[in-house]
Amino acid sequence: ELPKRIPRYELDLSVRVDKGERPVITGIYLPDVEQAPAQLLYPGVEYGNPPTCRQGIKRKGTLNRITGKYNYNWLETRWAETGWTLIRRVEGEYLDVPPEGFFPNKTPDELYSWPEREKDYITREGEYISAWSGELSPHSGDWSVFTGSEMKYASVGQGQALPYLTGAKDSPQRVCWTLIKRDDNGSVFRAR
Repeated sequence: ELPKRIPRYELDLSVRVDKGERPVITGIYLPDVEQAPAQLLYPGVEYGNPPTCRQGIKRKGTLNRITGKYNYNWLETRWAETGWTLIRRVEGEYLDVPPEGFFPNKTPDELYSWPEREKDYITREGEYISAWSGELSPHSGDWSVFTGSEMKYASVGQGQALPYLTGAKDSPQRVCWTLIKRDDNGSVFRAR
């Protein structure tokens, strides 16, 4: 099942790893060359000096006889020297996920046209109503929190305490929940 919304990320042009340099900040970086995946880079690791990436040159683009779907794997790739740009989360901005997902046709063109399509999904209407675990919910409805690896959801009634997540050794972990849908269909944004 797809999440209802996901955090928005953007390129942080102030954090670059140029050709021949090593990263000084840990993070997910996008290479400057096209047809290449993002990578986790962090200081103190030998990447082949400088960090390189696997770049797609030629796609198969053949039809799978069994499934009837196109195979978009790379027929030819190469190692490419490249610069890198950090990908950073944009605080307070989310992308509303459509029921069919962002890439319903599962084609490379949908991925490569993403920058033009992304604006249609951005939610920026204001600051979302949020509250910490243990605080009383101001509204009945659905709440979400991004744990760093996945979205967690909880349905909480008005006046009920927002739940704690389970941390290491089953210890309660306090998190900041975001209201994503009210049972009374009211706004999920703070009044201005």
